[in-house]
Amino acid sequence: MVKSGSVFVLAFAVIFINSVCANVKPEEFFLRYGYLGEKSGNNRAENPTPEEMEKAILQFQRFTGLPQTGRMDKRTKKKMIAPRCGVKDIGKNLAEYQTMSKWPTNVITWRLKKFSQTSRLSPGQQRRAISQSLNRWASVTPLVFRETRGKPTLDISFERRNHGDGHPFDGRGMVLAHAYFPQDGSTHFDDDEEWLNSKTKGADLETVAAHEFGHALGLAHSDEPKSLMAPYYQTFPDGFTLHRDDVAGIQRLYGRKQTRATPRPPRRTTRRPSRGSDRRGRTTQRPPRRPGFCNYSYKRIDAAMRISRHDFVFVNRGEVIDGRNGRKMAVQRLFPRGPKLVQAALYSDRTRQAFLFKDRKIFAYTLGSDGKFRLVKNYPKSNNNPYTYRPDSAIKYFDQNAERLLLLKNGRLFFFVPHLGNTIRNQGFNLFRNIPSKVDATIASGYELYFIAKKKAYKSNNKDRTVSSKGIPVTVVFNKCRR
Repeated sequence: MVKSGSVFVLAFAVIFINSVCANVKPEEFFLRYGYLGEKSGNNRAENPTPEEMEKAILQFQRFTGLPQTGRMDKRTKKKMIAPRCGVKDIGKNLAEYQTMSKWPTNVITWRLKKFSQTSRLSPGQQRRAISQSLNRWASVTPLVFRETRGKPTLDISFERRNHGDGHPFDGRGMVLAHAYFPQDGSTHFDDDEEWLNSKTKGADLETVAAHEFGHALGLAHSDEPKSLMAPYYQTFPDGFTLHRDDVAGIQRLYGRKQTRATPRPPRRTTRRPSRGSDRRGRTTQRPPRRPGFCNYSYKRIDAAMRISRHDFVFVNRGEVIDGRNGRKMAVQRLFPRGPKLVQAALYSDRTRQAFLFKDRKIFAYTLGSDGKFRLVKNYPKSNNNPYTYRPDSAIKYFDQNAERLLLLKNGRLFFFVPHLGNTIRNQGFNLFRNIPSKVDATIASGYELYFIAKKKAYKSNNKDRTVSSKGIPVTVVFNKCRR
């Protein structure tokens, strides 16, 4: 039997959620967190179109791990009012982890200049929570954090409502804190919250601070739902370790923590042969780890694309490595009725379709909830632009939050229109400078676009789109496999 008091509490909770949702305008929410692009000039006062709103809702649902309905359903509304960080979720791209900028030194100073006036925690407990949260990042990087009384790298304070930075807090609930990327580092906590060192009630200062310091060190939000850098705060157990997504992001900026290995005396051989030894009982060396994507060796990369957080790398003129599980297989096994060889590949967030290119043919696939690719009806299609037959690569980038898809052929670019499943007929144009002479593939990693040539990756500058002449190992820009 349900007590009447429980019924009242449940009814009050439903009414509260509905009333709060009514005060949160979806257009303002999606604009604030980067899911809608800001309009300028004569279009500034225009409301977003239904298509723009549907795309924003889908992006939000995908980023936060919700079912992608494209509608403002109950789960989406509830997520929008959950406790979260005030930093934007996306800028120009969605990514597993996103790196923004970094500090030029590994010695980071901090100062808690303004303590919480409402928390039950003493100033000493607040400082201890800040120190412990910074140690999360120090445990996996060469970073050293030092408290200072002078001018700090990270300026930390508890603030309320409008506090002078142009990003006022909203009172208790929803936005709990925000931080600024290097070279700013200011980190603010909403002092209207109930700050505690607790995993069960109130706002856990150590967890929220660890997230915000991720921003202050150069990380943006991640769409990996279990990572510390996901936009919505989570409950972590005491003594938790950083998610591998967080580790990959911060080590991309500052490198790995250097540990001094203690030399061990050589082991004696055993009398009985065992695993890892030959018939005479002598120890044998394990084969070295192979240097390619998912630890595979391959002669060449033919194409690559990223779907959500997973990379699909086409190699050896007929094989594909599936980053979801680390398996290598024939292309037609993963993409039924597809080409044996893939010359270019890309994924459209707009249509949620993967496109494969071979000679004059274009193949489109949807990815089902069972993880299988299915060929779209009326595909393959014939490419209607002879200038893009046998493309060198396919490129996906974002321009003011709008998805742009291109085919690259002989150094010239051609727009690919996903809802038409074809290219625009023209003789191409130039957009990037200093593109490698023979591009095998491209991949977007966070805000960064890389051109891949001969197993090296060349970064494109976001501002002037000049491609660096200095290549890095291609495995650095691929996301890790999910074995």
